[in-house]
Amino acid sequence: MYIFIISMNYMTNYMIEGNNEQSQSYSNFVTNNIINDELTKDELREEALRRIEEYFTTDSNTLDLSELNLKTLPPEVFKLTHLEELNIGLNQLESLPPEIGNLTQLGSLNIEDNKIKTLPPEIGNLKGLECLYLGGNQLEILPIEIGNLTDLRQLSLDNNQFKVFPSVITNLKKLEHLYIGYNEIQILPPEIGNLTQLRVLGLNNNQLQDLPSEIGNLRKLTHLHLDYNQLKNVPSEIENLKELIHLDLSKNQLQILPPEIGDLTQLTGLFLKENQLQSLPPEIGNLTQLGQLDITNNQLKNLPSEIGNLKELILLHLSENQLQMLPPEIGNLAELKYLYLTYNQLKNLPSEIGNLAELKYLYLAYNQLENLPSEIGNLKELTDLHLTKNQLQMLPPEIGDLAELRYLYLDYNQLKNLPSEIGNLAKLKYLYLDYNQLENLPSGIGNLKELIDLYLRNNQLQILPPEIGDLTELRGLFLKDNELQSLPPEIGNLTQLGQLDITNNQLKNLPSEIGNLKKLTHLHLTKNQLQMLPPEIGDLTQLRGLFLKDNELQSLPPEISNLTQLRELELSHNPLEDLPQGIKEYLNNNDFEKPISWVKKTNNINLERSLLDSSKYTDCEQCHNLPTKESPEESLDSVANLLGINPNIDFNFDKPSSLYQREEQDPQQNKNQEEV
Repeated sequence: MYIFIISMNYMTNYMIEGNNEQSQSYSNFVTNNIINDELTKDELREEALRRIEEYFTTDSNTLDLSELNLKTLPPEVFKLTHLEELNIGLNQLESLPPEIGNLTQLGSLNIEDNKIKTLPPEIGNLKGLECLYLGGNQLEILPIEIGNLTDLRQLSLDNNQFKVFPSVITNLKKLEHLYIGYNEIQILPPEIGNLTQLRVLGLNNNQLQDLPSEIGNLRKLTHLHLDYNQLKNVPSEIENLKELIHLDLSKNQLQILPPEIGDLTQLTGLFLKENQLQSLPPEIGNLTQLGQLDITNNQLKNLPSEIGNLKELILLHLSENQLQMLPPEIGNLAELKYLYLTYNQLKNLPSEIGNLAELKYLYLAYNQLENLPSEIGNLKELTDLHLTKNQLQMLPPEIGDLAELRYLYLDYNQLKNLPSEIGNLAKLKYLYLDYNQLENLPSGIGNLKELIDLYLRNNQLQILPPEIGDLTELRGLFLKDNELQSLPPEIGNLTQLGQLDITNNQLKNLPSEIGNLKKLTHLHLTKNQLQMLPPEIGDLTQLRGLFLKDNELQSLPPEISNLTQLRELELSHNPLEDLPQGIKEYLNNNDFEKPISWVKKTNNINLERSLLDSSKYTDCEQCHNLPTKESPEESLDSVANLLGINPNIDFNFDKPSSLYQREEQDPQQNKNQEEV
């Protein structure tokens, strides 16, 4: 197997207002030198000085010294007393000099992503400052002089080391955006209520256990981020935040929502995933502007009927709860496009599910569904239907009405047959039917002209219909662990097929038409009853993996030597007595630079000696050390050594190639595979 690693170089464009040509030139200079690891401190400092000099020759009031790996600022910066915007982010600054206070005309100062631990008191001189970005540093406290920045409207303190909320912030009465997430703050002071102009408050990824009632004073708040804290409840004063449109309470310890949540009538996004909610208040139905509701991974056992009032809802996440049924009112969500119900305990669906005329994605995997309502056929816009790991024994004929369906997951159920109407799914591209009890396929399967992958592993199929040959766009056909005794000659029509897996069936022969599969790269025939291969096998010139372990092959056709792209040939546990001369000649070639193994452990001493006889190393002492027919331990290691092949290369031929291969595993061990 070859692994290609493609590295991508990130190019940063330094666009300095008023001199784009020089800026582009520097961008190329930086990029080229980063690639060659030749960018020196002197060169970076020289570039900083060039930018400062350029400031004097343009009408710009902006200076960008970001991403220059600066540990100190050139003193010339502090002479630019008319500077209005300064960006010194993404450097290596450990402190700011007191001279920063000279830049009294500054309106915006960006110091993000440095190593600053403290700010000088002189920062308080910047009384015209409106935007201050301090995220990504090592600050633990703010100087009291920050309180002098009374015109400040935006303050970013994300990703620092605050353990206590800086009380001086509460004096900044004009503040509209405050970001102080990714710290270690445990208590939010009541004075937070003084910031009555706040519109965005980011407190995510802290250690808050409760909120002060004064949070209700922030009546202009539109976005409130409280995710990834330790909140156990939400104060009733939340009802005062009438302008709130985005509320994120994910990843807390909430067990209940206050009924006042229903007063947030402008809310368009409510995120509650990974809490401990056991129910929703009926007032949730008042949130008639809600477009997204995420309650993934809680303990909900049911939904209030008022959920049906959310007529604007587009996305509803209810996966990983304990829902046993859905209220009929779910059918009122006329705008719903995404409905996620994976990992619940649903045994049936209400017929009203068919009213969701705009639904595109319906995830119902890992439930206990025994049947689907016929109304499922009304979901004319559905493109993805996930029903993995349920208890379905049959599908309604109306499944064929899902004309836009592209993905259909029905694996790990109890299906014994498929309705003929499944052939109406003309746009279907991926069909997963692994681990069912299918004994046959309807002839209508041949109508799925756009199908790319068809998974039928672990069923009870004894025959494939000839119509299988009509799936001319098929790239992967997986038939492992069935009871097939033969393949129809129409299999040769699948000229786009890249992988064919018929492992562990009862095949006694292959049709000659197998040679038409010119694009086949992996052919898995392990554990069948094959006694011979057709000479047309040699026409599969793109084949890279041929797996024939555990069959009854006594010989191989000489045409197999035509498979010059082959990298894996598994022949173990066959009664082979010899190999075609072409393979012997290949093994006898001195050039073994590529990691290729043609044979691994034949369990046939005669074949091993045949290989040895074809080698120019036959007359050597090591030959006498080869295992005999009576040897219980039979290996090609000694032959490999003689032929110059590395015997320590471990080729796992028993594991199917990953190309076109859907990983087989216990579905309970990987919850994430069903939702993207």
